[in-house]
Amino acid sequence: MAKKYAGNALKYVVKCGVFLSIIHLIIILYSILAHKTLSVSEIRHYGGYFNDFEPYVFVLIFFSTKFNIDISKNKRFLYLGIVAASIFCYLSRTNFIQLLILILAVKGYLKLNVRSIKVITFTFLATLIGYALIYNSNPKRKGSFTEEFLYKIKIIPIEAFKTKINQEDWKDFNDNFRSFENIKTVNQIFYEGPQAVISGNGLGSTVDIGRVMQTNDGTKVRYYPALHNAFSTVLLKSGLLGIVIYLLSIYFISRKTVSDNIQIINLNKLLLGSGIFLIMSSWVFMGFYLKLDSKSILIGLLLGYREYLKNQLVNAI
Repeated sequence: MAKKYAGNALKYVVKCGVFLSIIHLIIILYSILAHKTLSVSEIRHYGGYFNDFEPYVFVLIFFSTKFNIDISKNKRFLYLGIVAASIFCYLSRTNFIQLLILILAVKGYLKLNVRSIKVITFTFLATLIGYALIYNSNPKRKGSFTEEFLYKIKIIPIEAFKTKINQEDWKDFNDNFRSFENIKTVNQIFYEGPQAVISGNGLGSTVDIGRVMQTNDGTKVRYYPALHNAFSTVLLKSGLLGIVIYLLSIYFISRKTVSDNIQIINLNKLLLGSGIFLIMSSWVFMGFYLKLDSKSILIGLLLGYREYLKNQLVNAI
């Protein structure tokens, strides 16, 4: 796509993102009116749980001059409003963090220096204070729209990292199911011995959860071929060797291309942010391997577009 549309590649990404955002907002509005609900869980059930594509589109519009995207001022504000509203309506904590990481990346704050350390420290402290306020407000798991969302924020630090889960307590089990999957996977792999740990059990391998669970699409499954955590899934399929290769692939995506061209420099920053986000996304949402998401295609386009710009500069010499 980057080669076919050449210099307009990012502009087409923006147009696709705005169109998808409009469709999503229509679905959300219909769901609220048709089902008469403002429940966070029900809105996400009908409208979707996340969209890693739209935060990229928001960043491209917000920093349109940095990426040489030709867009009028009025359209820029309109598009920003539409995409921002759509991102918010997913009520996805991961997408909010993704947006923050990508913005910090394009602003150059992920490159370590005195200025970036100050900004990152301020952001961390502000986040910590905000979380403390939310935690002490003790939001309810099933309450108002705001309380449900704040409750999901409250459990962020533990839901994917908890090491002990009471399977008989439905609340503890449901809130920390990602951790439960990880525990089951690690226990199964290490029980099977050194070969499974080093090179995994192959693409067809599954994790026995120990009980039949109903998925979001209504199917009932006990043996899971893929988990929420990409690292656990890769460990299951390819062992520690696979995890090393996966981390190397993220590193190569994040590695910059040396150039004085402003677009390439900003694409380097965006791809660095993408690599950092992939580490986090791989822990909670399968990272590159989530087949429901177009993130891998978009990152591939960014890599291809950067290479195209680089070749254009070489040919111009």
